[in-house]
Amino acid sequence: MVLHLSLSNVDGAWNETTKQGGVGVIIRNDRGRFVAAAAAAAEVDIVSYLLVEATAARMGLLLAMQRGFQNFILECDSLQIVAALRDTSPRLSDVGIIIEDLKVLMASNFGVYSTHFRRQANSVAHRLARFDFISRSDSNWF
Repeated sequence: MVLHLSLSNVDGAWNETTKQGGVGVIIRNDRGRFVAAAAAAAEVDIVSYLLVEATAARMGLLLAMQRGFQNFILECDSLQIVAALRDTSPRLSDVGIIIEDLKVLMASNFGVYSTHFRRQANSVAHRLARFDFISRSDSNWF
């Protein structure tokens, strides 16, 4: 049996001065072809870039699940978020609550893996996050 893994690339953009952020997601199939993308404004008064990155990871996971993917890799350029997803100890901070939510969602969907990759390889998701950071309107492409 061949396991076809799709990719959900996620990224967040954050402005420390205004405390605003945006998140971007792009999903590709096992052949690298576009399946879906989304960009959304993060909540107001985001206190850290990690909160935006965790929000992007949650959005990427939910979008992939909504599109019916069961076997996919959640790729994130934040090593701290990926490490937290692999850590079994509970986290109770603002970011930790999102991480715990992600762990539950990942456990409920067989075949979901998280991995870290360099920012340079994540240009599309980063541009989507920056786009929404500037436009402040949610967008989806299917």
